Amino acid sequence: MACAAAASGNRILYHNFPKHTGSCGYNLTNYAIQKAKGKYLVFFANDDIILPNHFNNYLEIEKTDLDFMYFNSLIGPGNSVRVPVIAPSRIGHSEIIVNTMLAKACKPHSPRYGHDWDFIKEISEKGKGAKATSTETTYHIMHVPNLGTVDFID
Repeated sequence: MACAAAASGNRILYHNFPKHTGSCGYNLTNYAIQKAKGKYLVFFANDDIILPNHFNNYLEIEKTDLDFMYFNSLIGPGNSVRVPVIAPSRIGHSEIIVNTMLAKACKPHSPRYGHDWDFIKEISEKGKGAKATSTETTYHIMHVPNLGTVDFID
């Protein structure tokens, strides 16, 4: 399922594919990037919980000249904080906010495991990014129904 949300946070639109379209959610991610119309794009998956500070923290990027930022996450059920690093298995889609134009300039996600790392590696090579100054966690990784992707619409 993919969803888009207005920057005001008052409206979330969901899209469900009529059938399962492949492993790792790559089709869903490609669809969301293709349809995104806002200035920024953030991702979340079926095992993520969006915390109350999620969008406020992500919008820290607006005070910078960065193309993407990445944020700490809370890993459940043990509630440990993961401090992401731009390296394989050390960062995921849900820990980043990326300029939509940069996301659209990247290769489409593939069905190969690790397509999220391929995307993050590509945005880090093509754009300017940094770790957020906030040490707060932006999302909590747990097991919940699939929620999809959020597009900040200007």
